[in-house]
Amino acid sequence: MTVRFNTGWVDQEFRRVIQEFMMSESIIWAYGSSWGYMVLNTNSIRRQTRINDKMMNYSFNCELSDRVISPSGSVPAFLEQVI
Repeated sequence: MTVRFNTGWVDQEFRRVIQEFMMSESIIWAYGSSWGYMVLNTNSIRRQTRINDKMMNYSFNCELSDRVISPSGSVPAFLEQVI
């Protein structure tokens, strides 16, 4: 399942975090006590800018693993909307 993520407006210094994210071989998402793997499936990240206050808004697509690890056995609420 593919999910589009958006950082919201962040300071331009956040670009280092995004660069590390793009170069990562393994990415794990976590929500409460549930977690799983995801793969960045885009070669570029869309970046919007607000020049006056030096803010950036990044968006990118990731492929989520079908395997969700959850102690309760239920799927996190944010995934129920995209499954």
